Formats: sequence, C-alpha cells, structure tokens
Amino acid sequence: MNWSLFLFISLILVPVFETPQLIKSRSPRDLLVFYGMWAVALASTIGIMAGLPQWRVLDWARSFIQLFPG
Repeated sequence: MNWSLFLFISLILVPVFETPQLIKSRSPRDLLVFYGMWAVALASTIGIMAGLPQWRVLDWARSFIQLFPG
C-alpha cells in the first residue's frame, strides 16, 4: 500500500471518530481549529498524491497566521 494512500484513508477516518468527542466538549473554537488543521492536512495529502508542488511548512503557517488581524 502506498504511504500517501494510507495517510489519506487515515485522514478520512479521523473526523468520524473525533467529531462526537469534540461536540461533547461544547467548544466551537476547538471544533473549528480541528477542522482547519484537518483540512490543511487533507489538502496537502491530496496535493502530494496529485504530484503538485508543495509549500514549505513555514509558508503555510505564515499564510494561516496572516488570516488573523494582529
């Protein structure tokens, strides 16, 4: 099995198991951060599988931080 495919399948299953626990905690902020980071990880995995050029870690972290007014 390909490493990217294994990671993709794992990432698809994570919200299924984690969402009920996050809903029980009643913290919309935690849920938002979880899904934001999950979406970045999933998009990166899909990009790797498609052979697209990837951002360096500090590039996407800086882009994410710039979304919030400082």
